Amino acid sequence: MSRVDALRSKLRLVLVLAVFASLGVLGFVLGQTLLERRIEPPRSDFPEMAAGLVQRIRGFHRVNVRDGEMAWDLRATVARIEKGQQRITVEEPQLELFDTRGTKVSVHAEEGRVQLADGELERVDLTGTVVIDFGEYHIETPEGYYLGAIQTVVLPKGVAITGGVVDLAGDVMLFNLEKRRVSVLGHVVTKFEAADSPSEVTVDGAS
Repeated sequence: MSRVDALRSKLRLVLVLAVFASLGVLGFVLGQTLLERRIEPPRSDFPEMAAGLVQRIRGFHRVNVRDGEMAWDLRATVARIEKGQQRITVEEPQLELFDTRGTKVSVHAEEGRVQLADGELERVDLTGTVVIDFGEYHIETPEGYYLGAIQTVVLPKGVAITGGVVDLAGDVMLFNLEKRRVSVLGHVVTKFEAADSPSEVTVDGAS
């Protein structure tokens, strides 16, 4: 074998060794990459809501039943839930409240903020034109809220109750479902519809 052939053989051997070394390094790198991917927790295509992100729900509906009887029924055309917030903003809420005897109080408003806890209504703030109907009586007021802990509707911005044989107006109204009692506070005006002509009585204080 000539010197040139021997040199060529050595070069081929060096090239072969270099190729195998490169493949070994590449295999090691690929192995490490696959191992890291295997250890890394899988990523979801739907990440959790980031702070400030708002979720919109159309046709929002929640109900609560106690001892087989309806306690309340809440509906809204749209609900907006913001990450990290404890309240839900609702548009055109319709709230139906029931006492232990099944008496229904219907409350409608333009907008509201609802606070829920363990499936119970803690508080509902209502704004816009708030309309309340119970039995044959009808109320309209600009603002109101419901406190679930004491089962009471509070109307703090002036109220007038119409219907039946008595019309009643005052500064503040409290409607307690548990006690089935309506309290009107402030400057109270009561009008009794008699058969011939109405009579009007003004009362300062609570009625």
